Amino acid sequence: MSSPYVGLAECYVPSVVGGGASEASVSDDDTSAATDRSMRPIHMEIGGRSNRVLSGVSGSSLLEMGHTRILCAVHGPRPSGGAADGGDPLRCEVRFAPFCKRPSARHRPAPLRGAPADEADEEELRLSDAVRGAVMPSLIGTTGAGRVFVAVTVLQCDDADPAPGCAIAASLALADAGVVELRGLVPACAVAVHEGKDGAAAMRFVVDPCATECTGARSLVVVAALPARRSVTYVEQRGKAVPLAVLREAVQTCEEGNAAVHSLMRKCVLESLEEDGMEKEVI
Repeated sequence: MSSPYVGLAECYVPSVVGGGASEASVSDDDTSAATDRSMRPIHMEIGGRSNRVLSGVSGSSLLEMGHTRILCAVHGPRPSGGAADGGDPLRCEVRFAPFCKRPSARHRPAPLRGAPADEADEEELRLSDAVRGAVMPSLIGTTGAGRVFVAVTVLQCDDADPAPGCAIAASLALADAGVVELRGLVPACAVAVHEGKDGAAAMRFVVDPCATECTGARSLVVVAALPARRSVTYVEQRGKAVPLAVLREAVQTCEEGNAAVHSLMRKCVLESLEEDGMEKEVI
């Protein structure tokens, strides 16, 4: 059986944005580094009927956030493994391309114990769990025909934690596939918490930070949401402990970033549907 992961020769290379794509810069300049409450330039693309991103898959997406590039393919539905997989309707796997520079070990969470090194490394396993946890609540049900497989490939990484980008790409690809009914799109955002000169009283928040901007951060907070249900689907905080008030403000800042990302995701899907001559409500 052929591998569900794609090689570089099969990748879509974005040019000037046209139909079926959504690109925006929420930053004050043209650099890829976020400046406090700003976000890096974002490019989104989904396959649509003409398979503009990848061919031979149920759905696909391409996401660029600054210098981070992520590709996602949705396969299936495929026959379920029955009791072996617990009837789980969704399987998510995240892999780094062989040529992709990994996030710095300084910003990674503690290693997972018992991880099978012959299948995937610890960081890929963590990201796979994070993506599944973020997008699973958006699924209403399955087609009844089996399991949906989401394969995310990180082609280029300039994030301390690529989990938000992977979750966004997975949600877009699932929406593009249309093989399972969704409650809505799932945006995700990260915020780096830096200490000021006065300690906790002067915490500084950097939205959508690149890897460099996470250097020296006290904590990194990641939040994924389901705006259609006004709910949070995934939260992760790692690094040093911060006061509860600071954590709440970091989560609220992530939610503000999610609102901006969700608007771009919705626009991307709507543009693709219009290009394909289809009309559908997107939430």
